[in-house]
Amino acid sequence: MSDTPQFQASDRVVATDLPDGTAVLLHLDTKFYYTLNTTAARVFRVLQAGKAPRATLTATLVAQFACTEADAERDVAALLDDLIADALVVVSHG
Repeated sequence: MSDTPQFQASDRVVATDLPDGTAVLLHLDTKFYYTLNTTAARVFRVLQAGKAPRATLTATLVAQFACTEADAERDVAALLDDLIADALVVVSHG
């Protein structure tokens, strides 16, 4: 069994993609809205598809936005911290 953290969008969040590539999230419990820029929206779409490790999220940004791995790792870490703090993403181990 792997101890690598897996991240997934909370089932208490509704996401709407906007035509410009950004997204809006609604947390059903708090009724708070959140806006995601293009890169954050792409990461969130991956998280909606199922559990993913941080490395998969980083690779997604590198592939889609042609950024460096270091920049993608930094951005994914910051995004996950924010999404987890607001209960928009859940973390599991294994």
